[in-house]
Amino acid sequence: DQALEPGRIRATAKALAIGDTRELDERAWDLFRATGTSHLIAISGLHVGLAAALGGGLLWLTYWLFPVLALRMPRPQAMAIGGLLTAAIYAGLAGFTLPTQRTVLTIAAMLAGVLTRRDLGWWTRYALALLAVLLLDPLAPLTAGFWLSFGAVAWLILAFGGRWRRESAWRMWVLPQLGLSIALLPLGLAFFQQTSLAAPLVNLLAVPYVTFLVVPVLLAALLLWPIEVASMALMQLASWLLSGFDAFIVVAAD
Repeated sequence: DQALEPGRIRATAKALAIGDTRELDERAWDLFRATGTSHLIAISGLHVGLAAALGGGLLWLTYWLFPVLALRMPRPQAMAIGGLLTAAIYAGLAGFTLPTQRTVLTIAAMLAGVLTRRDLGWWTRYALALLAVLLLDPLAPLTAGFWLSFGAVAWLILAFGGRWRRESAWRMWVLPQLGLSIALLPLGLAFFQQTSLAAPLVNLLAVPYVTFLVVPVLLAALLLWPIEVASMALMQLASWLLSGFDAFIVVAAD
């Protein structure tokens, strides 16, 4: 509120940073729905996963700077714990809503093999995540988010086929993204009675732009809040980046 002027840009920044969507009006939501980007708004599972990756990365850097730490705890386990804690803290910014709780549980299940030093396959981790979510919220299958989230993860496991080797950009990003949009199309129609034909192409650009540019800048602004000059500057940078995103989806919606 201190750093940015009122409007859709500030409302979007607050939604992405702390999960506060109260300033987003119906016009904004119509714009997001028309372009298939509503899943990016607020603290989405993808963003909680990014926070976990950043937390794990910080632990990797710490171990690189101080190798002696490996005598106390192996680096993979430390990275997994760091990533999980960071995800939980970030989810707390959204008030630990059920969707973010499901995301944290899913991340914990996906890291179970590392934490227990067992070689768990992707489908085993997927089943553990599914079980954990159902134990937390037995009514979760009544929500669209449950089916869309687990449907998306299942498709990504199938798309990559468990072969995490170096691939071309087409196979690593474009093909799974297009396939994901098509695979989830029936679920979108069933739950919302509408879909966006432009969504697959829009998301090819919007997802990496928001996830790997806008959200990290907003996270850095939150972390550096005690240093007001740095935090304000990062907020302004995030606003500038979001202006580009906003202009893009306005053109795409038309």
